[in-house]
Amino acid sequence: MLQQDYLMRLLVGLAVAIREALEKHGAQTDNSGSRLQLETAIGVAADMDPDVLLSLAPESISTILWLGNLNDSVAEYIVHALMLDSTYCAEDGYDSLAALRRQQAEAITESFGFAYDPDRLEVLLNPTNAKDEEERAELEAQYREFK
Repeated sequence: MLQQDYLMRLLVGLAVAIREALEKHGAQTDNSGSRLQLETAIGVAADMDPDVLLSLAPESISTILWLGNLNDSVAEYIVHALMLDSTYCAEDGYDSLAALRRQQAEAITESFGFAYDPDRLEVLLNPTNAKDEEERAELEAQYREFK
């Protein structure tokens, strides 16, 4: 039960971070705030300093996450956050950083044995399986200790 609560807090926290980064995206001229939010959430989910984790080569980041026994669901959220971070980096003109984030995401999918499916993001943004926005907000508030 305790492990399930911890996992749900991680998933809700990642979903909230991704959703907020998506919402901020249109309102900013640069994406630095959204990128920082995504990178911080990735670090929290991986239980590592995000600057250290995200500076690693793609093979290294996937190995560390794999050896750390990261839950497959958390890995999928991290991949989606990395791909979104990659998009925002590219939009801000950081092409080499965008390529690194994409390569890191791809390495994680290979290590964990799943394919990146951008269409799954909508499902991932509702980890509590709430039926409407009001229920989603209530359920997420219960697990919001992530930040």
